[in-house]
Amino acid sequence: MDERDYADELNRLFDPTRQSPAAPRNSALPEDAEKTLELARTLTGFKFTPRGEHQNSLRLRMAALAQAKRPAPQERPAVFTRLRPALQAGGLVILIVAAIWGLSWIFKGLRPVPAAVPPLPGTTMPAPPATPAATITPGPTFTDRPAMTTGATQAPAETAVPLPTPELYREYSTLLEAGQVALFNILTPGFVPDGLPFAKASVSDYPGGLQEVRQWYLQPAGQPDANQKMLFVELSNSPEAVTPDTLNRQLKTTALDVRETMVGGAAGYLWWQQSGSGGNSAWLAWRDGELNVYLSLSGDWPQPDAANPHGLDTALLNIAASMDAPSYVPTPTALPADWQEVTSPTWPVTLSLPAGWKAVSTDAYQGPVGSARLEAFSGPGSNSGQACEWEANFHPELYGPSPAIAVLPTSASSADPSGSPCWIAGVNGGPSALIFPNPTPSDGIRFLILRLEGTQAEAIARSLSYTPYIPAQPTLTGSSFNTDPGSIQPPETITPDVTRSNGLTVEAYPIVSAGVDSPGWFEFNRRIPASILEGRQAYRQSTPGNPLAPVTVGGKQVTVEETSLNSSQYGNTQALVKVDGQVVFQYTLTPFGASSHIYRLGSYDGHWILEVDGMLVQDGRILNQDLGYTEIFNWSLLDGKPFYFFVKDGQVSISYAGQALPVAYQQVVHRLCCEPAAFNVGSSDQMVWFYALKDEVWNYVEVGMFQ
Repeated sequence: MDERDYADELNRLFDPTRQSPAAPRNSALPEDAEKTLELARTLTGFKFTPRGEHQNSLRLRMAALAQAKRPAPQERPAVFTRLRPALQAGGLVILIVAAIWGLSWIFKGLRPVPAAVPPLPGTTMPAPPATPAATITPGPTFTDRPAMTTGATQAPAETAVPLPTPELYREYSTLLEAGQVALFNILTPGFVPDGLPFAKASVSDYPGGLQEVRQWYLQPAGQPDANQKMLFVELSNSPEAVTPDTLNRQLKTTALDVRETMVGGAAGYLWWQQSGSGGNSAWLAWRDGELNVYLSLSGDWPQPDAANPHGLDTALLNIAASMDAPSYVPTPTALPADWQEVTSPTWPVTLSLPAGWKAVSTDAYQGPVGSARLEAFSGPGSNSGQACEWEANFHPELYGPSPAIAVLPTSASSADPSGSPCWIAGVNGGPSALIFPNPTPSDGIRFLILRLEGTQAEAIARSLSYTPYIPAQPTLTGSSFNTDPGSIQPPETITPDVTRSNGLTVEAYPIVSAGVDSPGWFEFNRRIPASILEGRQAYRQSTPGNPLAPVTVGGKQVTVEETSLNSSQYGNTQALVKVDGQVVFQYTLTPFGASSHIYRLGSYDGHWILEVDGMLVQDGRILNQDLGYTEIFNWSLLDGKPFYFFVKDGQVSISYAGQALPVAYQQVVHRLCCEPAAFNVGSSDQMVWFYALKDEVWNYVEVGMFQ
């Protein structure tokens, strides 16, 4: 049952000919309004309604219907009432004088009648009796959000303009279908807390080319209720900026405890919303390029409230950080009926192949005009995007000098933090590839690659089906969720774990168990004694300048710039390294959002160095494969010698002056955006500081040339 059905039910309940047992229908409005809301709750079960959509839509409709059922205002009875004492007093003179005076008073106080509020279908809406404080011009709106304005005062709730209905509303069971009709690239979360599976998507079209795309990621359960965990994502190409005045403010619903943050270099806002039987929800909104993005977590996380309004901020910001790559959704075509579905004998993966294709070996198939081969991916990359970029750029003989790369989402891929499948498009039926997370990573293989040739390669790639592996994640039970930040008291001192190697000192201060708290919200540092954070403050002062500034190597100027591949339908960008203005190296990147994936240009010992999305390039050679490192990040010079982190066999280690230090961590916070970016790796020419997880305990670590 959709909102049109609710409108019909409301029209029936507000029928002026219907009498209540005790009083005429109009006088029983408040009681029936609550009954109607209860009816809506019963009918919907609050399925996919993170913001109490139906309840607030019904409130809007009831406000309009209540206005419609009020008797039209009478113009003259009030005047005759004022004249009645004069008539009773008698006297023609008094009557004439009173009449003249009364008419004069009326005309002096006469005000123009405001324009009528647009009526709901099937109702009559008279003009309101009073002029609103300011005229509200409805801007781009959503089905569960009131009209928003800039620089105008919101009219009182009882005269609010009813929400417009989308010209077209569609629901889809996959993101591929939604992306086919979307007017913009759909942003999807690469990380979802607790691995909530994708449930559905919807696309709503509004007048003027405005569109809204929604996604629901829902905890499997029998019947949805307030305790069912859910992530809600809403995208809109509204031209209106996200500001505190344009947040989600419905009738009798308020964005509570609004807190400003940064999301990918843009202003964002965190708040929570209160709902009765629907459960409270936590929200994050920001503008990403041309899109307004809204995220919401609702259900048993636990829910935010007045005592803990921002307990879910870290989770929301981590989700936002994982949405920095617009998803490419290829135009799907229906597979021919005679295509055959095959299952890999090695991995739990299925795909469809054209009729006539046959297996020529294990996981290899051949057709009259193409081929397909599924195998383990052997290159570097901590996520599918990095792996895809390396494969495409490392093999120009297969994919060309400017390969076309795209994220290809599936209905299940968002449950895996390592990312959605990544597509490398071939040219004119030439080699193509699809790289995706291994559904069974326990065998030590992080990713699989489906190598394809032929004009039907993309259709085969889109037919891929698998159940993603969802890694276990610690459930936070401490201050990030239900402790007042002001109550966090750090210990007087923390004894560090000290390691000395290759002239460096590594001091790791154990802070807190990962099951209690994690870096990602500013208040995390309240767990660290101030004496530790301030002890080497002087070492932090000599921080490097622009990490992408030109460098000089062998008397020649080396520069790096980012350029768009306008010829690519996938919206790729390239990092171009130039020596004295001549391009000597190019690296194609998957689409990304607000923050670039080009991180550092440097020089050392007569070589130029480029750090780009987990890869380290020296004089045009990608070093990850040579060194056997999955990822390399935060390259810098410490005391004039190269320092960087690297990932190998699932552990994060440190390289300094060409040697690996005897330290290893489960995780090092790096390359995050928004509020968690405060915990990214910091460096100067004397010290590097960072936050690392070791043995399920978060540590604050300082590395430098000190005793």
